[in-house]
Amino acid sequence: MPAETTGFLYVDLADAVPALLGLAGMGGAEIPEPTRSNLEPLRSLLLYGNRDGDVTTFHGLLAVQ
Repeated sequence: MPAETTGFLYVDLADAVPALLGLAGMGGAEIPEPTRSNLEPLRSLLLYGNRDGDVTTFHGLLAVQ
């Protein structure tokens, strides 16, 4: 990530995904097994933005295991 950004977001997906799946289950949603297995390798997500004059760009990094 550069020294200056317009903002950033970091999500620890290794902890967030199981928590969200648990909440969905408590709400009565049934998450299909293929979806659960596709979400399992996700570890973290970092999003940030840069601005150069009138141009704003967004970048992201997704860590998987």
